[in-house]
Amino acid sequence: MPNIMKNLQTELERKSTPFCVDVIKCLEAVHKKFKKKIVDYCKFDHLCELILLNGLYPQNLKFLGEICKIDKNEAWWTDLADYIQLKLLMTISSILSGKIYRFPHRSTLDEKIINSFQNILITEITSNSDFKKIESIALSLQALATFDFSFYADSMALFVKDIVLDYLDDENPIIRKAAAKAGGLLYIRKTSSG
Repeated sequence: MPNIMKNLQTELERKSTPFCVDVIKCLEAVHKKFKKKIVDYCKFDHLCELILLNGLYPQNLKFLGEICKIDKNEAWWTDLADYIQLKLLMTISSILSGKIYRFPHRSTLDEKIINSFQNILITEITSNSDFKKIESIALSLQALATFDFSFYADSMALFVKDIVLDYLDDENPIIRKAAAKAGGLLYIRKTSSG
């Protein structure tokens, strides 16, 4: 199992274009078969970063969402789910605005890990033009509409106002529609949960 996880991680580090969804399918299969044992064979915070840097494809987000649901009774789960949600939001804000969004609510996560990922994101955004393509913007807006950001629910209205609203005036109708959908769904989630 350690070799399998190492090989999958190596594939993610390559950042192949186009992205190979089979890597995520393999991770899903390993997760399905071994459940919590998968955590013993890799550093999930790093794996999460690699997945996010390969693109916000639905398959990637589905896998990260499943990891967030591993076992909410485990002590490490809260930090892991918080890390995944924060790193995903940081990735989305980097793609949509070119900068890292500062959340009013800051979790108790290790700042060193968060700052390290911020540096990686900044480098990636400035050196990789794929992050500014319409597909990346649309995938980011779709991620906002579909992923469960329960740890940041109270901050999402400001996030949408500061990062997403400008896309309602985008010249591309697909982007406008995705921005409207993301904002609307986040609003509905917020009003129905609190």
